[in-house]
Amino acid sequence: MKISLLLTFLILPVLVAAQHPDADRTDVLVIGGGTGGTAAAIQSARLGARTILVESASMFGGMLTAAGVSCADGNDQLPSGIWEEFRQALYKHYGTKNLNTGWVSNTCFEPHVGDSIFKSWAKKEKILKYCLAIPLAMYKAGNKVTGVSVTDETGKILKINAKVVIDATETGDVLAASGAAYDLGMDDPAVTNEKEAIQKNDIIQDLTWAAILKDYGPGIDKTITRPLNYDSLKYFCSTAEAPCNGKPYIYNTKKVLDYGSCPVRPAVHQTSTCLIGQLMEMIIT
Repeated sequence: MKISLLLTFLILPVLVAAQHPDADRTDVLVIGGGTGGTAAAIQSARLGARTILVESASMFGGMLTAAGVSCADGNDQLPSGIWEEFRQALYKHYGTKNLNTGWVSNTCFEPHVGDSIFKSWAKKEKILKYCLAIPLAMYKAGNKVTGVSVTDETGKILKINAKVVIDATETGDVLAASGAAYDLGMDDPAVTNEKEAIQKNDIIQDLTWAAILKDYGPGIDKTITRPLNYDSLKYFCSTAEAPCNGKPYIYNTKKVLDYGSCPVRPAVHQTSTCLIGQLMEMIIT
């Protein structure tokens, strides 16, 4: 959720309550349709709880789909739960279990395919509602969050009351706006007693930008007009073959492009590449 939305939480609660006294009621309200939020909403409905999922984007899956990071690394040892169910759906779609088309992952797929799988699951759950909307204000009874007001794409404002509210936004903005305590950075080993937690700090992983590139095949020239104010020096040393005035990057251009290469149907053909945003600088030369 953007910072601007957080400001909206602070200035609109009175206005929202006045404009829409009627409220929808549900057992579970999930705010955020990313990977975790989508899974939580679907599983909640499967367990028999009336559930409403609120998401501001039109795609389910967050980083795995809408953000274009569709090669999930570190997943080969997770053969269970919704993730395994998701992988089985991918195998069925592509007609193969060989989805390691990108060397970063054993499971690569096109973003729209992942979105369609999540939506097909959600559609099967008759007690799961989807609301394309943006949260506006949080409601509490004592220390318990009891509901949220949202505005949909038409500008209509609705208050949703729920027995359980799950904040599945990327950065936890909803519960933070309610006044809930939170912590930033890596875990404190004095609190968690985890061997992996080395020391407490305030390090937060940088945001990344992703893009989907299309492979038109060998010999096809798709060179674009040089953009205004383009500075090629920023991309020196981005691949092993790129111009370099310092230490060259260890991988060649093909290796970089194959990092997150996505399969398409039929699976033997490759026409798209999903790249994590940090690699984008390596391929724009």
